[in-house]
Amino acid sequence: EAINKQTFYAKFDVPEFWIWDDGIIAIHLLNADGEAYEISERSRIFPDLDISLMERCCQMTFVNEADAEFRKGLDAS
Repeated sequence: EAINKQTFYAKFDVPEFWIWDDGIIAIHLLNADGEAYEISERSRIFPDLDISLMERCCQMTFVNEADAEFRKGLDAS
């Protein structure tokens, strides 16, 4: 029997989870009744994090380039 991951996460009150798919980060937040997840543009845990910056940096070939770009983005915000 396959386990539905979202149901499993909700059972244990996981407040949010992220899915990376083809260069896009989808943020899933546990709804108010704690039974299902809704997709959101922002994280509740990291509300000030620029998700588009993170997506760009995760697609960079070189770690040092991604690190420099991410730090520059953080400094700018």
